[in-house]
Amino acid sequence: MARIIPSILLTSNEVELAEKFTGAQLREVIVKKWAEDYDVEFTRTDSLGKSYLYLTITPWTIDRNPFRHASEADYNMHLQAVAEYLIEWGCVSEVLSGIAETAKKPRRGTVPILTVPIRLSLTDEKVKSMRL
Repeated sequence: MARIIPSILLTSNEVELAEKFTGAQLREVIVKKWAEDYDVEFTRTDSLGKSYLYLTITPWTIDRNPFRHASEADYNMHLQAVAEYLIEWGCVSEVLSGIAETAKKPRRGTVPILTVPIRLSLTDEKVKSMRL
């Protein structure tokens, strides 16, 4: 499979990237990588006293049930909210790089389902302070 590097990754600094990043661009990156409108969610894990936060790409798609969003507009609003959190946390580049570089693909029909987790570089204290 050819490596896909989103054009938005080519900007030279995180501030410039963050000013441009939107939920629509996140959706575009996901579709370019996997040819599906996969859903995303934040997942917290705790291991050995440390907390980590991941952006997890799930195999749930807008065209198949179950899908947790009531409509495409609801899905787009969700992606926009995710993009805004990534901007706030300074994690846009690492998420885009994680998507571009992974060989994994979200899949249904497996037990358990296969997701693509991208670990965010947030401090343990920051993650522990979040309500997820």
